[in-house]
Amino acid sequence: MKRLLKLTKALSDGVDRVAFLLMMFYMIAVTILVILGVVLRQIGLGLAWSEEVARWFLIGLAFVGASVAFKRQEHIAVLLFTMKAPAPLRRLFLIAANIVVLIFLGFSVRYGWSMAVTASRQMGAVVEIPMIYSKMNIPLGAFLMLIHCLYFLVGLLADKSHTSKYMISSSGIVRDQEVL
Repeated sequence: MKRLLKLTKALSDGVDRVAFLLMMFYMIAVTILVILGVVLRQIGLGLAWSEEVARWFLIGLAFVGASVAFKRQEHIAVLLFTMKAPAPLRRLFLIAANIVVLIFLGFSVRYGWSMAVTASRQMGAVVEIPMIYSKMNIPLGAFLMLIHCLYFLVGLLADKSHTSKYMISSSGIVRDQEVL
């Protein structure tokens, strides 16, 4: 089990680095496009396509950025029930939560993929580029989160002494002390 934990950690860390770089690209591209669009519009040379492409990058930023936040345990969660539960049930709640999130992410990948592929025939309103490039960020972000969630689940099963490292979300309170 420790070997599987090391493997899932390496995979999770690797895709997190790629997702972070992609997120940075999206942020820089949106910033440049918006500033360029505003400046050129002020001098009478507005770009008709800059708003649409910036919107596409923002969609990518939201979904890929969600995976980066997920890896860093920055997503919101309701920890009240976990914190108030007796110690033996806390771990069970965390494992059950990971399984439910894995199932949800699996559905998101599957149906997000099929939605993106369906959009391959649909073109942007201003930019004649297939919408698949924008919509593919949905299954991509869900797939990246699925990898991180798998790592968290394996961590909960393999490492009983450091459960807060493998929680889907942790607050400042939980980070400073061990939950279980």
